[in-house]
Formats: sequence, structure tokens, C-alpha cells
Amino acid sequence: LVYQDGQPAKGVKANLRKRDFLDTANILSGTMPGAVDSAVTDSNGVFKIDSVDTGLYVIEAMDNDSNGVRIDSSTVTDPDSSKDLGTDTLKHFGSIQGVVYLPENGDPTTVFVLAMGLGRFVIPDSLGLFTFDGLAEGSYNLIFFTTLPDYTVKDTAGIKVVSRQITELDTVKLTFTGIPTPKNI
Repeated sequence: LVYQDGQPAKGVKANLRKRDFLDTANILSGTMPGAVDSAVTDSNGVFKIDSVDTGLYVIEAMDNDSNGVRIDSSTVTDPDSSKDLGTDTLKHFGSIQGVVYLPENGDPTTVFVLAMGLGRFVIPDSLGLFTFDGLAEGSYNLIFFTTLPDYTVKDTAGIKVVSRQITELDTVKLTFTGIPTPKNI
């Protein structure tokens, strides 16, 4: 890992997570899966994680100055082999902001906004506003779901995050599937 000026990113922690870990039951119970493993970069910006099982992984590395990088969908097919991921550049974080709307007076504070593969989520405020900070530059898939009955899950794909910028989303509306409240009586 290097910084934008080409200097090695020394002492940066890199976390390895399974890419396909999503289990909403775990999230609702408050137990988010953590990193499978992690490592800290040496003086040359190099990190090594030993004994990785087969699977699809996300590597997220960040320093203490709001710089990070995400290496998405790295595949391990042979746990006894080595894989060189090449050089990646840490850049200042970006963020995603938006509004969640639940028709039929649904409470937006019951919504979880989950960043796939990162093991992190945010909860909107009472107006439905949410901000997902601390995201490395890249493309993200978000899932929106609520603990309330009668609402669908909403998936979004390919949300671009650029270093030092805020990506603004349109209002995300979860579809109500229950019996509507009678109106105009």
C-alpha cells in the first residue's frame, strides 16, 4: 500500500472479510461478523495474511488520517498458494448521503443501511437522513431493510464513492406490502 505521493503506507491495518457474509438475522441480533483476519503494513507498505480459506474476500485498509483503500472481490481458490494483490493507493475517505422513506408512516429509524462486504451499517435519523462516512474510493452496493413488517428490502448497486467527495443518493423508498391505511373517509 502506498500514499498518493508514492510513499509506502507504513503501519496501516488491513482487514480481511468474507465477501458473501450477509445474514440479516445476525445484524438484527446485533452480532455483525468481524474481520476474518488482519495484518499491519511494514516499512515498505507490504502486508501479508497467512492461512486464508477458499472464498471471496474484501480487504479494507485505513490509517489514522482518514485515508483508506478497499480491494473488493479477491478470490482465494487454493489455501496453500500465495496471491500478490499488487500496489494500491490510499486516498482520503469519501461518503454516501441520502434519505430513506417508508410510506404508511413507517419509522425510518428502524432501517439498516448495510454496505455489502464491509460489515458496517448506519441507521437513519427520525427524518430518514443517513450518512455513510469513512468509505474508501470505489463502487459500493448498499442494502436497505427495516425491522418493521410489511416492507420490502431495497438493493442498490454500483454507487460510486470518490475521494474527498459526498455521493448524494436520491430518496430511497422501501415499498409497503401490507394493508394500506384507509384515507379520505
